[in-house]
Amino acid sequence: SEAVRAMGREAFDLVLLDVHLPGNSGWEILQQLRSISPAQRVVMISDERHEDEARARGADGFLAKPYRRTALEDTVQEILARPA
Repeated sequence: SEAVRAMGREAFDLVLLDVHLPGNSGWEILQQLRSISPAQRVVMISDERHEDEARARGADGFLAKPYRRTALEDTVQEILARPA
């Protein structure tokens, strides 16, 4: 996927990744990102029923759809404030 190829070329502070994507699933991309960069910070996005699975698969954070802009901002700030 383009996201995985970009990870090989550039460094990102944080990746926002939806569980439901055309082509590869967000789970597959998360696994690929972890193999390229295990310390990459990733926030998974989906409906509430996927939160436990996202955390079990190693997501650093989770946003339940629909979410407010303030929830996105808070989550991003919280994740980026953690030591790398």
